[in-house]
Amino acid sequence: MVKMQVLTTSKASCPSRSRVVEALCILLCEKYPHPRKEPNSRAYISRWRLVISEYNSMKGRLFNSQTLLEATNLSLFTINEATLVKWYKKSSRREEIKMLMQGLPLPSPSVCTPKPLPPAKQRPSSPPLTPTNPHVFHEPADTSGRACVRGSLRRITPAPLPVQSTLPTPATSDTPVFQPTSNVFQLEEAEVKTTVSRTTAWRQRKRSASVFTLPSAQASTRKYTCTICGDPMSSIGHSQFYGKQYCPNAPGQVPKEEWLAQRRAEKKERRID
Repeated sequence: MVKMQVLTTSKASCPSRSRVVEALCILLCEKYPHPRKEPNSRAYISRWRLVISEYNSMKGRLFNSQTLLEATNLSLFTINEATLVKWYKKSSRREEIKMLMQGLPLPSPSVCTPKPLPPAKQRPSSPPLTPTNPHVFHEPADTSGRACVRGSLRRITPAPLPVQSTLPTPATSDTPVFQPTSNVFQLEEAEVKTTVSRTTAWRQRKRSASVFTLPSAQASTRKYTCTICGDPMSSIGHSQFYGKQYCPNAPGQVPKEEWLAQRRAEKKERRID
């Protein structure tokens, strides 16, 4: 099965690989210069499909004739529409270039030079001597500690002050005794300048300024009160129905349930209208 598949499948080649195949393609392209209409149909068959079908039929007749194969030793390989169109375009371009270059005198390149060339360089009989360590790399100079520091990152630290020793010495008549004083152990406080970022300084200024500013006056919330008596609408007896308020303290007011029934009836009538 594998052997049959290998023998039956072949890759399509360009017609220019064989002079016989190229000549057949030229004759078939002249025979079918335009597409043809299928009989009893409105569809058209392309020119290249007609050439391929005619070529395959010729290939099949050659393959089935053992006498012709032994007498001519012809070999027709497989082609398809892609290889045929590519070959046709290349041949058309070559013909166009030949027609454009026809009759133009082309300059003949000169093989000799007007000036004598230097003698050829002789090849040395032995390889040249190379140093023992050809890869020598010079390291750059050490510049550690020479980088410029920005003012915002620079910190000034005080230099340590020397501390005087106060060890006791034996009292003799010739050596004076050192009398410690209170100023010996008192070190002068050095000012350490620490820098603060601009964001931190802005926040500190804002915090200090907010201490002295008065609190912002917040708008007092307005209570939802009755427009008739002025009591809050959340008090007992008050109610509302779609924007209309009910106040029990109004003169000639009907009961709450009756008032709500009247409002619902009015709303229902409006919907019907």
